[in-house]
Order: sequence, then structure tokens, then C-alpha cells
Amino acid sequence: MAMLVDNPAARLHAILQAGKAQNVNRPAHDVWYEILRVEVGDHALLTARLADVMALPREIAVDMSEHYPDEGQMVAHWRGQVDRAFVTLHLAAPWNAFISQIDGHSMMHRSSTAKLLQHVTKLKPVNNTDLEDIRTKVNDLIIEVRNSDLDEDLKLSVVRYLTEILCAVDEYFITGVNPILDGINTAYGRAFTDTKYRELITGKTTLGQKLRAVLDDAATVTTIAANLHEIAPVLEAGWRMLSGG
Repeated sequence: MAMLVDNPAARLHAILQAGKAQNVNRPAHDVWYEILRVEVGDHALLTARLADVMALPREIAVDMSEHYPDEGQMVAHWRGQVDRAFVTLHLAAPWNAFISQIDGHSMMHRSSTAKLLQHVTKLKPVNNTDLEDIRTKVNDLIIEVRNSDLDEDLKLSVVRYLTEILCAVDEYFITGVNPILDGINTAYGRAFTDTKYRELITGKTTLGQKLRAVLDDAATVTTIAANLHEIAPVLEAGWRMLSGG
């Protein structure tokens, strides 16, 4: 389920394209567990990710209305099919009951929508290698923080911010790069309001330097994908300001 571009239409198209390749006789819940990368039996996570997928058509329609107001009919055609399929979704039913409601014309129009949005968003997909690298570093750091001798309140704060980034990385294929950026920004921003956190992230301890390095690496990768300016000078200036240099 690879994306050549990153916008909500491209993400929805990739998910439904993966669904088109599934055996139509499988139970719908089995297919969704697989496509949405959820461990079988974790119904809460499956429901949450399904809700994120269901929100994509509205997000796409808003973006298209803003940038291409004359293309409303094209969006209405495929959105009507997708919305109806989700409204009538029965997880215990055969997959065909869902996927058969979305025809080839709908797939084609959604692909065209993704290409149109790419012209205005210009977001680049984060490659799987970079995502896995961020995920591994963040996950390893969460384990290290939990096993550290940090103040308990500080430990909980750091783990919470890192977990937010980790969840956003895991759901990138649905929600895109912005939630990862939001998580990174939150983790950076805490340093301006929390003295203990600021001392950790700007200090000389191994753990603090590792936290800073992980956030900087993740920020560099995701800001490139988001077509933002070179982030390194901005980060360096921010760290100097926080550390009083």
C-alpha cells in the first residue's frame, strides 16, 4: 500500500486499492484488521483507525472546495459511493458487501482527485525506511525513559509526548505527516513551559541529549516531506535560546 504522493485523497485511494485486492468472501473485520495494520482482537484500535479513514472523504472535499471549487461533481460521485459503503459497513459481513459499492469509476475519479491535490499541497511521502527509523528510535527511547531515574512526573510527560509521536508514525498511512509534526512540535514546545523538561532536553545528560537528537531527526525527515524550509538552522537557534546561549 504505497503512496506516490501524500494527501488525504492519495491515502484513501491507497487504502481502498488495497481493499480491491482482497478476497471478497473474507469477513470484513479480517480485511480491515489487515489493511489498517491492527493486531487481530484489538477492536478499540480498529474502530479508532476506521473512524480516521471515514473522516478522509470530508477532509478531501474541504480541500477540493478550497482549491478546485469547480470540481465538486467529480468529488460528489466518488464520495457518495464511499460514504454509503461506510454507513452500511457491517464488520461481520463478507468483504464484498462493502467493497462492491465502490466501482472502478469511483476509483479513477479519486485517483484524479489525489493528483489535483498534489499540485497544491506538494507533500512528499515519507519513505518506509525513514518511518521505521523514527519508530525504532522513539520506541527505544520510550523504554529507556521508563527505566530511567527521572522524576516520575517528568518521566510521564516525556513518555506521553513520545507515545503521541509513535502513534502518529504508526498511523501515517491514514492521517499523513501533519500529526507527526504536531507531536514533535508539542514535545519541543513543552520546553518553554516546563523547567524540568527544559533542563533535561537542553542539558548534558545522555538521556537528554538522546531525546533532543531523536526529536531533531524526526523533525528533519518530516519537514522535508511537508515541503517546509530547512529545519536545522531553526532548531539550532531554538536550542540556543532555550539554553540561554
